Amino acid sequence: MVKPRESVYAAVKLMVANNISGVVVEENKAAAGIITMKDICRRVIVEDRDVYKTVVSDVMTKPVLSVPMLMNVERAAALMGERKVKRLVVVDEKNAAIGMVTVMDIVSNLPGLMDVMFKTWVKPQWK
Repeated sequence: MVKPRESVYAAVKLMVANNISGVVVEENKAAAGIITMKDICRRVIVEDRDVYKTVVSDVMTKPVLSVPMLMNVERAAALMGERKVKRLVVVDEKNAAIGMVTVMDIVSNLPGLMDVMFKTWVKPQWK
């Protein structure tokens, strides 16, 4: 997780160090947003902004969609499909952000859920 006032550079370093493409932006133990490599490319690099001076809160995606840590994985997959999102912030019983689950986390660990994602995300768009 990163704080809203941290530099985009700090967020990129964290993502690279952990081989991930997005992090939760945490403020007062709650998710204030998410920042992804896609956000950085679109809102920092393409706009010629300085990664050292631009703060995370200026380019993060918000609001975030969060789910309780004990949510059923099938329900989380369906929710991603319904809402057309690739990431869900996971919160504990006090609603504090504790992590993130991604589409790739789900489909790479539970291949059977690929069908759920397909039916709720891809197939409805076919006309």
